[in-house]
Amino acid sequence: MERRSNEFDVLHDTGSVPLFIRIITLPFLMGTLWGLILMIGQALGITMPGGPARGNLPLPLAFMIGVLLALTFIGIWFWRVWWLLDAEQGEVIHRRRGMLGVSERRVRLQDIMEVRSRQGKAVHGGWFWEITAIDQRGRWSLWTRVPRPEQAHELAARLTTLVQDGRARLVPTADKS
Repeated sequence: MERRSNEFDVLHDTGSVPLFIRIITLPFLMGTLWGLILMIGQALGITMPGGPARGNLPLPLAFMIGVLLALTFIGIWFWRVWWLLDAEQGEVIHRRRGMLGVSERRVRLQDIMEVRSRQGKAVHGGWFWEITAIDQRGRWSLWTRVPRPEQAHELAARLTTLVQDGRARLVPTADKS
């Protein structure tokens, strides 16, 4: 039986996209949807008031761009990421919620060799800190990005402790009998 996310320890939760950002995207979403309606009408030979003159893009390409934009703006309302700890199984769960549902990836603590926190520069000029994990094969994977250094260091320290505790449980102890 699969356990629910509230039965796991939450290591990190991005939270929903802030409401003001979701509200700001609404006019863009409505404009994109209106553009799609106009394109469909144009394809069917229906002229609509306020409809654009024939554009330079082929209609199928313009329609695909419009659909992708609409899906992006709709997806912002659903996006959220959690990092959860399943102590019973000794796994960290990366759960993502998007427009198409919830997906999750599980990583065994014993497969992680190292957890790192490093600073990066964002496109808009700010800073972020990313948490990465290195597995036994030397491959690294980006786990999450956080905006504040104290949050990054706390998460990296907690993950490092979990990894070390997980390895300590796997080390065979000598039998003293």
